[in-house]
Amino acid sequence: MGPTFMRKDGAEHAIGRKAIEPSFRPATIKEYWAPKFTAIANTLIDDLSAADEADLFSALAAPMASLSLMAMIGFRAMPWQTLAAWSQALIDGAGNYAADAEVERKAMRASADVDAAIDAVLDDHRSQPNPSILSSMVNAEPPMPLEGIRANIKVIIGGGLNEPRDAILTLVLGLLQNPA
Repeated sequence: MGPTFMRKDGAEHAIGRKAIEPSFRPATIKEYWAPKFTAIANTLIDDLSAADEADLFSALAAPMASLSLMAMIGFRAMPWQTLAAWSQALIDGAGNYAADAEVERKAMRASADVDAAIDAVLDDHRSQPNPSILSSMVNAEPPMPLEGIRANIKVIIGGGLNEPRDAILTLVLGLLQNPA
């Protein structure tokens, strides 16, 4: 994935964290992200309401996690399955201890696709600052270098999708088992 601030200590780590911190400020979450997440959830729930039966993994949790993370990163709209596939390929590649060539090929393709998705929006985020993670990174003082942006976004994709998805399913299971 490249040089991420998660693999650094002290001042180097602090610089990386500071670069993304504006995207995660409590007021930003409350005023900017919460309405976006609510809109995503409402759309998915409306789609569920129209169905007689649904797989909550693919109809709710996976798209909710993917669409929310896409918005937070600042990518252009794409199918939620694309981000989910990138995440899985990057995770598989990071744990490819058997040096499986097909796993490596998929991870490298996902890495290149993420780089292209970043490149497609970076100038927009630079010229029109907003609460997205990419905008925070490119407009930080000092701005995060492109190599660092790419590496850190890949770590965020690899580590920021499965856990929220699984937490959503755990929450839904708990509510279904104990509606009160």
